[in-house]
Amino acid sequence: MRPIASVPLLTLLMLASCRPSNLVLNPSVTPSPLPARSTATTIPIEVPTSDRALTCPGWSCTLTGVVVQGEAETVNAIEDVEIQLSQSSYCSPTSGRQVTLTDSDGKFAFDVYLHDTDSLTVRVEREGYQTAEDSLSGFDCLACGCGPIELVLTPSK
Repeated sequence: MRPIASVPLLTLLMLASCRPSNLVLNPSVTPSPLPARSTATTIPIEVPTSDRALTCPGWSCTLTGVVVQGEAETVNAIEDVEIQLSQSSYCSPTSGRQVTLTDSDGKFAFDVYLHDTDSLTVRVEREGYQTAEDSLSGFDCLACGCGPIELVLTPSK
């Protein structure tokens, strides 16, 4: 038999929590009936959605980016272009679709609350240009680490 010091602590704790079973030696004895269930009503606790820490473990970020024509230079920035953000999340309060416009420098920003399993798609469509899109995951943006998103519009053929 091994000395008790060589048995892992977790094994000892599991063994200590075991209880002997109550064997019925006489099958003709009927066990006592179970007590009736309580008729108490469970009242759900409402968690306010404004307290994001309670609804979803994650972090608040501002996703930023720029829309340019052709070459990725600020001189080619496009103003007043509609940018769409689609966020898919099982728990984030900012999940869904957001829309914004680029400023005079072609820049845009979205305030989001991210969870590492979220998926994000930033998309821009403009007549006469091919659709530009960038997809990210919450894991790509851990601790707001995803840099500026650059969407380059190229003319349609």
